[in-house]
Amino acid sequence: MLNVLGLLDQPTSGELYLLGQATSAMNDAGRTALRGSSIGFVFQFHHLIQAFSALDNILMPLTLTRGRPNKLAIQKARELLAAVGLERFADSKLTSYQVVSNSVSPLHAP
Repeated sequence: MLNVLGLLDQPTSGELYLLGQATSAMNDAGRTALRGSSIGFVFQFHHLIQAFSALDNILMPLTLTRGRPNKLAIQKARELLAAVGLERFADSKLTSYQVVSNSVSPLHAP
């Protein structure tokens, strides 16, 4: 179901409309363009690029589509990290273990 909603697969029946557009009539390039401009995917852990900082991982999609991020985009990315309690990782390269141990453990605190 998520692959259909993300325009990665086509439905076996029915029609999916996204932003008023019937997606079944789109070719692969059209679906890719719509997915890239209008749909966000949240990947966890193994989809992080460990050679990058948390901030760089957040900014990567913007960098790929629009080039170098401006100061406002960088500030917004820092705010997003702070909103989920990960601001301390903004400028350091991180491992999956660091992300798991620092973001999950507060849920288990007494």
